[in-house]
Amino acid sequence: MPGTDGDLMRPLSVPHSRPPLERRLIIFVSTLLILSCGIAPQVIAQETTMRYTVWPMVIDVTFDTARVSVEELSRWMQLRDLISNENGYQVPFALEQCFSDDPRYVPCNGEIPSIDLNNARLNLEKIRALIGNLDGNHFPAELSPIVLHLRQIQEFALWKETQRLAFFQTGNVRQLESNFQKVDPKTSCKAALEQIRRAADKQQAQKLARHDWENCLWEEDRRQIGPYPQKVWDAFLSAYGIRERVFQKEIQ
Repeated sequence: MPGTDGDLMRPLSVPHSRPPLERRLIIFVSTLLILSCGIAPQVIAQETTMRYTVWPMVIDVTFDTARVSVEELSRWMQLRDLISNENGYQVPFALEQCFSDDPRYVPCNGEIPSIDLNNARLNLEKIRALIGNLDGNHFPAELSPIVLHLRQIQEFALWKETQRLAFFQTGNVRQLESNFQKVDPKTSCKAALEQIRRAADKQQAQKLARHDWENCLWEEDRRQIGPYPQKVWDAFLSAYGIRERVFQKEIQ
């Protein structure tokens, strides 16, 4: 399940640049030398490093603020494989989830929470919000394949959880049989549907829908969507001069 607390840390101080006064002197002298030769001055790179913690992994990201702003990098990094596994993009919200730091939610009872209609609707809203965030116009064209990949995961999750909520409310198995694009539950998850029909009671049927039916659909959908396009991310970093250093945090 996606985490609820932010993993981003404030950008580190600029360890790669010189003290302000010394830097101004160097730029001034360099500019004089360049102008004396009749050549326009060039922008000097200003590198900054930001740290992202996805326990137990740490990602230090170094970039040139003359090319990429802190705000842009923060938005782009949400698509990164390790981070998108924690922020909801790759592991979508489920109907049963509740969040103690959000007063809109009804507190969950027990280790395995049941569906609360209020919480379920809030979680569907969260999925819709993530779909809205995954707008290709908000990201560089180089990231389009990753945006599409994550958007497909979210759109499938929205359909799946909407159908499961309808089944919870009506008990009608046909809610679990409808198609989503190329995913046909009647074909791919026939065995799970039969188990739900033969369930001894409503509670068992809902449990089967939560696990057997849902897991079956996830496997089919992920097979069609394919793995996270890591090579696209690597090429994007190279194109924008962004460097990553990934390491495991020491456990004390």
